[in-house]
Amino acid sequence: MNTIPTYQIYAYLVDPIYLQKYMKSAFPDEHFKQMFLHAMKESNTEQMMLGSLEALVSYVLKQMGGFCIDGWHVKSPIEG
Repeated sequence: MNTIPTYQIYAYLVDPIYLQKYMKSAFPDEHFKQMFLHAMKESNTEQMMLGSLEALVSYVLKQMGGFCIDGWHVKSPIEG
């Protein structure tokens, strides 16, 4: 499986020329894609960590069949 370098993820998600150039298929989950793009564009680091990333993790876990730990949160240092 080919991986996409982190610095190219945004182009992969939004640029049809990138997809054509590297012969990639469009990302299959439009809802996840939009959530991820929203997180990437979030300028408030705390909101990104506590809102967007937790929403992404919850979405992925739900798509995997559901897994819920009551009261979980991201425990990562927030750098401003």
